[in-house]
Amino acid sequence: MAEGGVYDVVVAGSGAGGLVAALQARERGASVVVLEKSDKLGGGSAFAPGLFWLPLNRYSADTRQEADAYLQGLSMRRSPDALRAAFLESAADVVAFLESKGTAFALLSHPDYHSELEGARSDRTLTVENVDARSLGRWKGRVRNLPPYHPPVALTEIEQWGGLANVRKWPLLRLAVRSAARVRAGGAALVASLVRACLDCGVELRTEAPLRRIVMSDDGVRGVEIVGQDEVESIETRRLILATGGFEWDEQMCGAFLRGPHELAFTPPVNTGDGHKAGMEVGAGLDLMTEAVWGVGVKTPQQLEGKPLSRFVIAERVLPGSIMVNSAGHRFCNESASYHDVVAELHRYDAGTLEYPNIPAFVVFDAAFRKRYPVFGRMPRMPLPRWVVRAKSIEALAEALGVAGKELAGTLDRFNWFARQGQDEDFGRGETIYDRHWGDPAGRPNPCLAPVEEPPFYAATVLPGSFGTKGGLRIDDSARVLSVRGEPIDGLYACGNVSAAQSIVGAGYQGGVTIACSMAFGNRAGAV
Repeated sequence: MAEGGVYDVVVAGSGAGGLVAALQARERGASVVVLEKSDKLGGGSAFAPGLFWLPLNRYSADTRQEADAYLQGLSMRRSPDALRAAFLESAADVVAFLESKGTAFALLSHPDYHSELEGARSDRTLTVENVDARSLGRWKGRVRNLPPYHPPVALTEIEQWGGLANVRKWPLLRLAVRSAARVRAGGAALVASLVRACLDCGVELRTEAPLRRIVMSDDGVRGVEIVGQDEVESIETRRLILATGGFEWDEQMCGAFLRGPHELAFTPPVNTGDGHKAGMEVGAGLDLMTEAVWGVGVKTPQQLEGKPLSRFVIAERVLPGSIMVNSAGHRFCNESASYHDVVAELHRYDAGTLEYPNIPAFVVFDAAFRKRYPVFGRMPRMPLPRWVVRAKSIEALAEALGVAGKELAGTLDRFNWFARQGQDEDFGRGETIYDRHWGDPAGRPNPCLAPVEEPPFYAATVLPGSFGTKGGLRIDDSARVLSVRGEPIDGLYACGNVSAAQSIVGAGYQGGVTIACSMAFGNRAGAV
């Protein structure tokens, strides 16, 4: 076994939380090394679109009372008081700290996902400005980018350019030039800015250094073992911060813990629960393991690092002129609701048939939709991928999908009547601020509704997946990992999806809370 050195702090994982923790520890004079499993830095944070739900930030008129009430509503009042208070205390602090290190934040006009709850606002979600990865020198090619299907565009720009409904007005040539020039946007921009700050202040970064196990003594953490390029290496430390991400790419763990089917993931295929397993081996307790940041997606023939590349579905279901149905040909949800909430409907279980009747589901749209909006990364009127089903009639489409044709036709007749009236009497699509945010402002009388009636018709199979699992090692308000008996394990800390920090929202979800929790508790772990 090779000796890999001695450090005051070792951070396992290079997503947003791990990098913030490293920066904060280095700020206090510690020698710090970040160990990344793969050959690129950033983890699932780099795949995120760039929403960061950080209440009480200096850009917002938010109040502590409002943010606290909203979190309690999301969690059905099951949010742990100490963790929720720690998050709210740290949210603004981490923004100020990262701004001092060169991260440029911007406020979005983005409504909270459950705008009907007490404390909801539309002015507390942040994003970051784009970053030119060439500023990272020799590290420019070792920072993850957004998924291959995601253009290098900041969420502030999407708002300025009129949203998903106005994609035809986006400066597509400018985006192509950005891609060639290594410009990072969204979560990848956040990671790039954090990597740059780490390099500037002397944090050591190592890639291809996966965590093998935690080395313990009677008085706590003594080090870690990692799998080096040639042999196992031992690194000594008395403070280990786990930031290794979720377990969404480990089929065995997903089957053992998650509440329902998990068919695909929208993260890099490196999140296999390494930190969870290492933590459990040294007696760490667990929490929230049934939950994930759920999302609706489609499988594609493309590969990413040897694994299937799944595509997140949003424009195809939230813009007016599309619906989602199950195999019986029936709608089953408000298609414009948050991706997390739509999966709750996919997971609806029928105790009579012992089945999930809404899996698989199908997103259905028509030629009019194709003329106006982007579909699976293709601009309006461009040819669609071969895996999208096309038919000249609803009956033929239903036959190709294996859906009851008469029922699908009846569902569309009813939906089209709702669309013309501007009111969805079945599921209330378009009634909330969040729904309308992603709709087409030009749509009248409801920005989320339009008839599906112009042939040819199109459909694709959609399945439940996730942006990462939510459950993990139990932590206290200082991000210390707690044992199965609820006692701190000396020297062991955790942040991000390897921890159960998202217990502050429980089974609920707010867009941007995942990375926000990761950064807030990473900040606390590094500051100890």
